[in-house]
Amino acid sequence: MAASQSIFLFPVPATPSLPGRNDADRPRCDRGAADTNIMSFRILFPIVLLACNFGAAVAYALTGDWRRAVYWAASSICIAAVTF
Repeated sequence: MAASQSIFLFPVPATPSLPGRNDADRPRCDRGAADTNIMSFRILFPIVLLACNFGAAVAYALTGDWRRAVYWAASSICIAAVTF
């Protein structure tokens, strides 16, 4: 197929070239209130998950189930290491 021919039945606009790696080539976007929040939504889920895992570790430790307590404590440590 020649370079000028298209496989589509309708005209398709040419895709723009991807911007380079330096910031001058990238278009700026206004993120609005997301940048001004103290805690962004992006970090909210890992913090809630970390709190639930730590709470499960404490609950299992209080009941004497040490195997599950260690599991949930290790899980919360892994989440903290990956998130922060």
